Amino acid sequence: MTRGGRTFLFCRRAAVMYKQLNIRDEVLFQTFGARLAEILEVSSGPLRPLQSDRRLGSAAGQDALTRPRKRSSRGEAEGAVMAYLSACGRLNIRPHQAHEFFNHVGPSARARHDVPRLVALAQLAAKFGLADTGEASCILAVVCTAFEGATPSRGYASQAITGQLLLALIFDESACNTRDRALVAAISAVNSSFGCALNSLDEQLAQQLQVTELACRLERPGTMQMLEIRGLSGFLEGVRHLEQSFFGPLPKSSSQQHLQVSGALHELGVQHRTEERLDPYIADVRLTTNQSLIEIDGPLHFVGNSQRYDMKSSLKHRLLTKQGWQVHHIAWNDWPEHHHSRMSYVARLLRKPAPGRHLLEYAPLQSSTSQEYVAPELVE
Repeated sequence: MTRGGRTFLFCRRAAVMYKQLNIRDEVLFQTFGARLAEILEVSSGPLRPLQSDRRLGSAAGQDALTRPRKRSSRGEAEGAVMAYLSACGRLNIRPHQAHEFFNHVGPSARARHDVPRLVALAQLAAKFGLADTGEASCILAVVCTAFEGATPSRGYASQAITGQLLLALIFDESACNTRDRALVAAISAVNSSFGCALNSLDEQLAQQLQVTELACRLERPGTMQMLEIRGLSGFLEGVRHLEQSFFGPLPKSSSQQHLQVSGALHELGVQHRTEERLDPYIADVRLTTNQSLIEIDGPLHFVGNSQRYDMKSSLKHRLLTKQGWQVHHIAWNDWPEHHHSRMSYVARLLRKPAPGRHLLEYAPLQSSTSQEYVAPELVE
């Protein structure tokens, strides 16, 4: 194996390990990305003299400089890049070289019609803010064509792939014919495989279909019309009304912070319920006296070490807000450590207006009385 091949293998294994262990070290991952980009660039250039050539003298060294480099396998390089991008996506880390990496793996994946890889890239493009780039648009066009001609498949892999695609397609609410066609084609593929056996759906795909139905109903009248023409609106309606037992019992409070927020609300005399199902979502805290919710956002709700919300959190906020909910947020690292400060924090949180529908970044309540940053032109 070449030196570059060993580096690709190391990067791939390291990325997979950190992803599986859910270890989120942004500095380390950015270092991995820089090294990976360097190896990709160097692998196409001339080979530096080997140490043994240097020992033989300058003539041998000069000959070595002119020898063509033994290229690392393109498959090794693509595998390392995809493992790295997938780990970054899972851990909500936006790599500095994301655009460069997309241009490296996208064209060959399109040439091979590698649909699973292209779907993963489409989702990552939405997550990394690259959906409007030329390569991402080409990827989506190939994915759309592939799904429009797809044959039904009941495999778990096909369910996971479809769920990834649906999330990427509904995240951007702007009008796009290719995106609408891909949405309809993906829903049609699931209907062909599971239309008469909804209980065979993977739970995650079923929930993603419910989110997709809500997004289409609230934001995509053109897509809804296409679904009705294709006879798919009934299928989505069936998914929407799946029995709650299909999804299992509601989770208990997921963190100590949930309990602390609930305790502060009790002390303030605010009636509320925790972990309340608001199909297709579960709200962390619902105030029972008005249309207010409180979402408690852990580290994985944010991109890297920034205060920018990730794709799923932004989408959830947008769809809940469009249904009339006032959605407040508490970041995991903004919650007061001392008990006596928590009631004041919650009182101030509920007095201030909830963010508009397009939530981008979180502004700490403890250090500022300003609202979460929302693009002014997007606020109603």
